[in-house]
Amino acid sequence: MSYFLFDPYSERGFEEPVRLDIKNFDTVEFFKLKILDVKETFRVEYDQFSFHWNYKYKYQIKNEEGKWEDTSYYKWLMPEKISEDGIKYLYYGVPESEYLIVIFQAINTNPTYNYISTLKDLKVNKLFIKDDYGEDDLTHSSYYLGSNKNLNIAEATQKLIKECSENYQINKKNTIFIGSSKGGLFCALSRL
Repeated sequence: MSYFLFDPYSERGFEEPVRLDIKNFDTVEFFKLKILDVKETFRVEYDQFSFHWNYKYKYQIKNEEGKWEDTSYYKWLMPEKISEDGIKYLYYGVPESEYLIVIFQAINTNPTYNYISTLKDLKVNKLFIKDDYGEDDLTHSSYYLGSNKNLNIAEATQKLIKECSENYQINKKNTIFIGSSKGGLFCALSRL
C-alpha cells in the first residue's frame, strides 16, 4: 500500500504542536485537518484520495495570540511511485478516459514533474515521468537514456509507458507525448 507520511518535526524541526491542513482543491474543501502532537507523524493512504489528485498541504503553528498561522504556502501532494526498474513517476487515472498523456520532465537543477498544474483540468489519464537518474551533479539528468552509452533508462521508461497503456487498456493511437527541452527530445524518440 502506498501512502503519504507527514512528519513536520523531522521535515521542519518544529518543537510544538503542528496543524496539518490538507485541502482538496478540486472542491476547495478541507480534506484533512489534523493537529499533531510534538514528534507525532500522520499517515494517509493513497486510496483515500480521489483520482483527480488536486490536493495540497501546509503546516500551521499557533502564534502568540493562540491562532493557527501558516508556516508555508500550500504544496502539491504528489503520489510518486517507482517502477520495478527504478523509474519514478506519477499516474493520475481517469477511469472513463480512453486517452493517456505521457509527460517528460525538462532539465532542471531540481528534478521535478512538469505541467501538473497546466494539465490538472484535463479529464484524461496522465503519466508524469521523472528524470533524476544521471550522474551530473547539477541536474542529475540522464536525458532518459543511461550512463556509458547504455539505454537502460530509456528501455525502462518505454517499458513503464507500455505497461501503463496495457494495464489501463489504452490504445497506443490514443497516447499523447508532451515535454519541453530534453523532455521534448524524448517525446520525439518515444514509441510504444
